Amino acid sequence: MQLHDRWTRGQLLTSEEQQQLERWYQQQDAEEAKQLNSVAPTAIASAKFPSLDGRAKT
Repeated sequence: MQLHDRWTRGQLLTSEEQQQLERWYQQQDAEEAKQLNSVAPTAIASAKFPSLDGRAKT
């Protein structure tokens, strides 16, 4: 997004542009959370974690 680019380069944004950027950030966060929620349970269920004695669980 162009506003994000301008903001990260230190350019000043108008109040309206700041509000647009904030809404865009919220949309990005929501999309990321949605993607993580759909992947995380599968990834966690299939992962093999080491047990307390250092051996991998099978």
